[in-house]
Amino acid sequence: MIRAAARALALAGMLAGVAACHRSAPAGDSSPARETPPLGAPGESAPEGPDAPALRRARCATGPAVSLGGAATGAHAPAADVEVGDAVDFAAGYAIGIVHRTGDGRMAALALVDEGGSQATVVDLGVTPGDAPPARAVPWGSGVLAAAYAIPEAAHEASRELAVYVITPGRPPEARAPVAQSLDDSFGFDLAVSRSEALLVWDEATPAGRGVVRGVSVMPASAAPSHAISPPESDAEAPRLLPTASGFVALWLARGPDATDATDHGAERRAAEAPGEDRGFGWVEAIDLDARGAPQGAVRRLTSQEGHVSAFDAEVLADGALLVIARDDGEAVDGSGGVLLRVRSTADRIGAPLALAGDGLGRGGPGFVGGPSGGAGWLGWIGPDERPRLMPLDAAGAPAGPTSAEDAWLDGRPLLALGGPAGAAFSSTGSARLLVAAPSDPASPLRLASCAR
Repeated sequence: MIRAAARALALAGMLAGVAACHRSAPAGDSSPARETPPLGAPGESAPEGPDAPALRRARCATGPAVSLGGAATGAHAPAADVEVGDAVDFAAGYAIGIVHRTGDGRMAALALVDEGGSQATVVDLGVTPGDAPPARAVPWGSGVLAAAYAIPEAAHEASRELAVYVITPGRPPEARAPVAQSLDDSFGFDLAVSRSEALLVWDEATPAGRGVVRGVSVMPASAAPSHAISPPESDAEAPRLLPTASGFVALWLARGPDATDATDHGAERRAAEAPGEDRGFGWVEAIDLDARGAPQGAVRRLTSQEGHVSAFDAEVLADGALLVIARDDGEAVDGSGGVLLRVRSTADRIGAPLALAGDGLGRGGPGFVGGPSGGAGWLGWIGPDERPRLMPLDAAGAPAGPTSAEDAWLDGRPLLALGGPAGAAFSSTGSARLLVAAPSDPASPLRLASCAR
């Protein structure tokens, strides 16, 4: 998975969770100063392809569990209560962010899985606050660079820390200088490496109550203070960060009030969704950054400003295009319903959002499975029956086959295609091995699966 997510992620579920803050609309159109297609209402988008593909039976056969028996020096053996985050491949195998319970409290850790996918070595990073997500990791040299929320030694009610670690297989984690941030309700953050620079981004609330995405270079070394990446009018949250040929691209959810909430119908809908919470517009914005994280050019609005996007995932494809899959809740209530929108953006064009055909959505956001080179590989999300769905993608990020219902995974989530971008994971035919998070599996929270394209 690309990271992640977002990764959410971010996202919670398939991506890091989105903070439930609702703020005022932007003062003006933040789209780039170039001709772009109009962004219509999400419900008016046409499904991908000439016909909506039928839902097929499971394409994946569940394989063996990945043993978490290998513990690095100073690490605890994970108990059954393990929260699994995102995964990334690196020189010696695969790294997955996890949180597990220890006598010291909630412990942020990495599970370093060998290249064969049979066993993982658990590397503890440090105690992490309640509700904080698992660590995020990116390749760095022969190992990985990781970031996770930590509890400061001199705890202060107005601040908290994102701890940064360099992990080399066979060695204890090397702690770098932590990054302080303001204390608020959101744990949204992301980490990415472009060439020899590593950038960390997160969201926090301003004194005026609006959200802002901030960033700072953390490797190889930086004494510079953090700086704002999103403009004040964006009211941003749930940041994502991806490497590009020239630096990075940052994405986030922008928020604005929904005028329909003032109507009687709006009040009824809010009561069904979340009592006491106003429902606002949500859309995805992006901006290019240089290698040190400084914004370059204008903010690009990728989905409709009158949409209700609650989660998204993003990937930079081999041809340099930015691919975004966003969950737009539309008239959804009680966490289910809505539609997935696919947006492909290049340097000179933002494509119109296209709705992915499917049988509906359950809770949580979408997540890519694979790597940035050679295509996104796969897309996963939760269906209306709260069971995982999986769709193969081609090198351009378009659907390459029908959606499958992976009922055997229960609450499982696909993390990564083993074998790397050049291997069978991105072949247009044949099968691929996927690493799957299975948090309720008594044998292991990580399993392998063989999936047919």
